[in-house]
Amino acid sequence: MNICVVGAGRIGLHVLTHLRRGRPGDSVAAVDLDQSKVEGLAARGWTASTSYPAGDAVDVWILCVSTGPELAWLFDAVSRIAPKPGALVTVESTIPVGTTRRIAAAFEQRGAKAGRDFHLVHAPHRVLFGAEEDPARIVRVIAGMTETCLDAGIRFYAGCGIPLHPVTRPEIAELSKIVENSIRYLEISFAETLSLACSEAGLDFDELREAVNTKTNVHLADVDYGIGGECLPKDLEFLQSWLQSPLLAEAEKADLRYREHMRRAARNFGKILLDGLTYKPGVRSLQGSRAVELGLELLRLGTEVYARDPLLTAEEIAALGFRPWREGQPVDGICRRGKWQAEERRDLR
Repeated sequence: MNICVVGAGRIGLHVLTHLRRGRPGDSVAAVDLDQSKVEGLAARGWTASTSYPAGDAVDVWILCVSTGPELAWLFDAVSRIAPKPGALVTVESTIPVGTTRRIAAAFEQRGAKAGRDFHLVHAPHRVLFGAEEDPARIVRVIAGMTETCLDAGIRFYAGCGIPLHPVTRPEIAELSKIVENSIRYLEISFAETLSLACSEAGLDFDELREAVNTKTNVHLADVDYGIGGECLPKDLEFLQSWLQSPLLAEAEKADLRYREHMRRAARNFGKILLDGLTYKPGVRSLQGSRAVELGLELLRLGTEVYARDPLLTAEEIAALGFRPWREGQPVDGICRRGKWQAEERRDLR
């Protein structure tokens, strides 16, 4: 079987890695318009190109394209794919409600009807980067444009060792991913609101959180520098475009208030240490990092910004414009993942 993964970002790279391990007998290639990504993949032994292969050379197309501005990148990819009869096109990108049907319509305008000429499914990628990254241990929601499309998608993913939860309509699969990420957004924004209230009342949010979480069916989230990363803010917008909920709007405002509090608190110090820079602990990614965003703003205001992160080298930190912190260097204030404190020569090790 010949498989082409379209989009070689973090999700695409994860898909490629699993295919290499889970389907060693198949031919797997990647396409990405970013030449640097293609060169990086080639250096790791993958077949990769900036050019799309001919449609008759591919049995399965896996779309992992970033859902950038107005889905332009995704539909550009769709326009470049010509599925052969019986081929499977599976969309793993997280997409707004109704997008799978728009993709089907785009293909049909070119004479290829899903369920008749080829198979189209939506199986949103679902891993917990930094926690659980084995797709064989995570149930995947999947839906097809038709029953025959769904059957083809189930056969492919079952052959990859991925457990599946089929649903009847693409809209359910689309919603499932953006709802689960929006729930996480709501949980964090609620924690941020509580953290601010505790700060104003002179109470310890960490102590409150520990007390609340002694109840087995309750989990109060921790706070960070704000809700960042690529997925949660984007997926909340996707859900809000469908739901138009005051609750989601207020959650977004709560995060903005929290981030403004972080900025105001930082202005109390002339020399600070940002202890942790990645967009979330344990994940080596700076994409959408609110810590980096905060640090750069403070630099513009003239603050002396030091930083450290166990996942980043001193050179990587310096490349961001921050001073790599060395043990013993004095600072006025420390921010450890969203918690500001004045430095009193504490042991930072």
